[in-house]
Amino acid sequence: MQNYSLEKTVDGIEISRNLIFDEINVQPGLCRADKNIPYQSRDIQFYDRNILNQLIVDGKISDGSKSPFDDRKMRYDKADLDSDRQKTKKLIIYLGHSHFLDYREKGKRTEEETRQLTKLGIQHFQDPYAFFGRNPGVTSIIKSSDKKIIVGQRNVKTDMQLYAGLLQGAAGHILFKEDPMKISIESEAYREISEETGIQKKDISRLEFLGLFSFPEVAGDDLDFCYLAHTHIDSQYFTSSNWKKNVQKPEHKEFFAIKNFHELQELVNTGVYNNAQYDLVFSTRGPLAEIKPQDFE
Repeated sequence: MQNYSLEKTVDGIEISRNLIFDEINVQPGLCRADKNIPYQSRDIQFYDRNILNQLIVDGKISDGSKSPFDDRKMRYDKADLDSDRQKTKKLIIYLGHSHFLDYREKGKRTEEETRQLTKLGIQHFQDPYAFFGRNPGVTSIIKSSDKKIIVGQRNVKTDMQLYAGLLQGAAGHILFKEDPMKISIESEAYREISEETGIQKKDISRLEFLGLFSFPEVAGDDLDFCYLAHTHIDSQYFTSSNWKKNVQKPEHKEFFAIKNFHELQELVNTGVYNNAQYDLVFSTRGPLAEIKPQDFE
């Protein structure tokens, strides 16, 4: 039933709920390698000038200036743990640039093509993901004030039809920034929670990091930073239609309130909730598996 993997730091440490750090910092990372020119520069400035800008000029993607959407995306490169002189332990996330066509490619590649790209990455860079877009997102599992775990059933159309009907938290891609250092992973999580549930930052007592999860079925070319959002909001807000009044365009059909650890385990291990069968998005099953009995206390 498990359909997720935990990403690791460059030193091989799992980026999970058990990883102890004080803050997350974002630094510039590498962009996707070109399989036709493997040793072409992968730094952000070169990539923006020669890849992103050309795609925009050719009308293949948009920067949002002439359309409702900015097709530029961030690319996850790697993560590392570091301590500064004040002994503050930081999780350093390295992000490069990418675009929507990279994101769509993962759903079109054959298994053989994926294997070949993985092999090329190891051969040229000792990195199996060098030739992948790896566009990161954020997913937040909600904990209500009456200590229930909230997940929703997706109601998504068009390009996200892949997730229609699946159970997922409040989730979406990290928004593009020309300077990766201006990205706050936590701020991205707050934004998605607000957009999809109507809950504001003031309604959340804290965000608890649950891990960085990737999807093995696309060889890790899809991944999310995941949180448990401790809220001041009662579960009835989610299980009723109240939340729909506070969002512009509902991306979930409904939300469920998982009452206890036994219900949670059944959902994670079998996909069954309230005698009905569901599929879970990898970045929801993974963080749900990190939840412990004491989270219901």
